Amino acid sequence: MESIMEHYNALTMREKRSITPEQLCELASVPTSSLVAQVVAKCYEMGRAETQLITASFMSKVVERVGTIAASKSKFAGKEREMFLKGSGFLPTPHGTSINVNNNPQTLNVSGRPELVRLPGSEDEMLELEGRENKLLLASKPND
Repeated sequence: MESIMEHYNALTMREKRSITPEQLCELASVPTSSLVAQVVAKCYEMGRAETQLITASFMSKVVERVGTIAASKSKFAGKEREMFLKGSGFLPTPHGTSINVNNNPQTLNVSGRPELVRLPGSEDEMLELEGRENKLLLASKPND
């Protein structure tokens, strides 16, 4: 981590704004996975707010798109922004996550005795299709 910071501090302000973490790791000859592991460990120690920053950094395209929609004049802009921010944890939900279960048992009232119906088997269906095919073949043959 010290090597990464040394390389970062040696950059100009313009370079600091444009360099990606992967490029910085390459400059310092440090595996990117090592940087990510250290950042995640630190964020875990520091709490939830920092872990939300990690979530946002991995979903930069999604965050950018939500921002574009939120700034638009679409009638769904506010709702989409709210749903995304609640789902990612940036916006607190009023009472935590809620799940609605529709549990309305319904009964079917049948009067009298139900009539049993025999369903055709697959053999019957195959024979019927074969008969149709034979009829089509006979109809398509030219008359001698």
